[in-house]
Amino acid sequence: MRRYRRTIRAYQGGVYSGAMLVVLFLVALALSGHLLGTALSRRFWPELDPAEASGFGILALTSVYSWLIGVTGSWTLVLANPWLFVGYVAVVGGVSYRGSGGFKMPKPELWWLVWGVLALIPLVKSLSPSDMLDWDTMAYHLAVPKMWLEAGRLEHIPFIHQSNFPQIVDHLFMVGLGFGEGFAKGFTTLLWAAGGAWVFGVGRRYFGPAAARWAALVFLSCPLILWSSGSGYIDAVHGIFAAMGLLYVGEVISSDEGARSKLLLAGFGLGGAMGSKYTGLQVAFVALLILVVVLTAKRRWKGLAVPTVGAAVLALLMACPWYIRNYANTGNPVFPFFYEQLGGRGWDQWRADVYRNEQQTFGVGRTEKGREPASIGAAILGLGYQPGRYINPGQTEGGGVPMGAAGAAVLLGPLAFIAFGERKGPWRPMLAASLVLLAMFFLLSQQVRYVTALIPIWALMLGSLASLKWVQVLASLQAVYTVAVLYVAQTAQQLPVALGSADRTAYQQSVVSFSAFAPDINQRLGSTGKVALYDEVFGYFLNSKYIWGNPGHSQLIPYERITAPAEYTLALKNIAVSHVYLNLNSLSQDNLGLLFAALEGQSVPAERAATMNGDLNAKWFRLVCDALATRDLTVEAQYIRPGGKRVSALLLTVR
Repeated sequence: MRRYRRTIRAYQGGVYSGAMLVVLFLVALALSGHLLGTALSRRFWPELDPAEASGFGILALTSVYSWLIGVTGSWTLVLANPWLFVGYVAVVGGVSYRGSGGFKMPKPELWWLVWGVLALIPLVKSLSPSDMLDWDTMAYHLAVPKMWLEAGRLEHIPFIHQSNFPQIVDHLFMVGLGFGEGFAKGFTTLLWAAGGAWVFGVGRRYFGPAAARWAALVFLSCPLILWSSGSGYIDAVHGIFAAMGLLYVGEVISSDEGARSKLLLAGFGLGGAMGSKYTGLQVAFVALLILVVVLTAKRRWKGLAVPTVGAAVLALLMACPWYIRNYANTGNPVFPFFYEQLGGRGWDQWRADVYRNEQQTFGVGRTEKGREPASIGAAILGLGYQPGRYINPGQTEGGGVPMGAAGAAVLLGPLAFIAFGERKGPWRPMLAASLVLLAMFFLLSQQVRYVTALIPIWALMLGSLASLKWVQVLASLQAVYTVAVLYVAQTAQQLPVALGSADRTAYQQSVVSFSAFAPDINQRLGSTGKVALYDEVFGYFLNSKYIWGNPGHSQLIPYERITAPAEYTLALKNIAVSHVYLNLNSLSQDNLGLLFAALEGQSVPAERAATMNGDLNAKWFRLVCDALATRDLTVEAQYIRPGGKRVSALLLTVR
């Protein structure tokens, strides 16, 4: 009863009203996108299933606006105004209404309840503060948009290399942050649902309603897809973009009539894939390769050359704002990748090696000479039975979060389809694309996010076999497992916060200790201070300026040339850094001993210092310790995490 009364008070205080506004916001977006997709399909692609058209329309509605922000953002972020976006959604929905034939409510069925239960997971996550499982959301997916909003334009951020990644989804977060974090993260909840609608529609068009329901369930309940939705992670929508591009290319090359109009849909999907992640370049390459090889082999280029060029232009146009901006800022359109071939300002070979080596730590079969070919089967199947090796953190020990799995149901999709499916239409090209992309995944970086393009395709393959009872059992078990794991790991703790019966600030500070320290840091730095964060990337919680201080992030601090404490603090002053934040939780006991000695005025012993100077990842800490010993840095504040007993962080002043 007490909890019930607290919930009522929270409702009266506006917590529920805020949550309801997020829900209404998402419903309005979904409705407008549905009308747009329906109108476009009736005009250009009448063969599309209504749900398929709806999913496409939602993606088109949001990605076009995000693309416009990308085009104009280097000069102004006026389009990031959330009220302009609301007006845009209303206008698009109103214009599309007549062409769509109006909104027709589908007949309710029991499956709605199943999908509704799944939807609660990302919805609760979007309405709750992020926790440590939302690492990338806080580190850069929301932090970078926040910095751009404060700057008033898309300025270059040299210390967060992820800010150079394609942003056709992330720019929506700037719009959402104008209303609040829940609105920003709500976009991925909406796009998760749009992806489910698209999978359902494609499945119904090819295999019938029953298969469509199971295919949608497999996709929506895939651990990686469901876990990443409702946050700042964009893996689900990237996978849908890529799957669209692949599937519609497959339809073109497998259709006797050519299905040439589908090439524009393929161009849209591939453009969205390239515009949301660099891995979209791989998908576009594979799609183009299959298209060229098959059409050339069948001598079917007649009438398709011009539509193919048009689709390629559309795809490049959708992706180009971020690649052009990267080239202007760094000299490398895919910064920081391919440094050896393309270079890049603000980067060097040491940082490129560190980054590439980290990419290679995922998965299995790694040797000094590269990947062991015999391990390719274990690498692929391991996505299901040892997911901790394919996602951070601690991937080398298998310590990654289990929610990063592709899932047994998804992985068995193509295998079961090869054994029992009818490989007609676009599905033979989809199997070929799967093989090529899996080979790239094996050789380049065995991160689970490198296969998100295949998850919708494989879900459709498994769904097509839903008449087999074991398929239904497998899909059901996968869904139950995913919901159970996510509920225990996140939703159970977030639900009271989303419902207003638990304090948001207290919850945030209990799960992300830096958020508890940020208010004091903001007050101490004011509007003129700037802090270098060491072993801490959650600057999202700061309102003051900051940089990531560790040497692997940028060349802002020239660690290679610095030898003395005074040189180090001078380098900080040269980039207007007034404070240093040091996270003690990441330090070994040995390094803690060096730090405590430095606080008493003792520099790092010469022999130890010589060893640390040989590795920039150790040298920065030696410089901080020596600067403390010489009083070039002084302690301004100590921080203890909520519920903790020992100091977990220091704020240092640059003298």
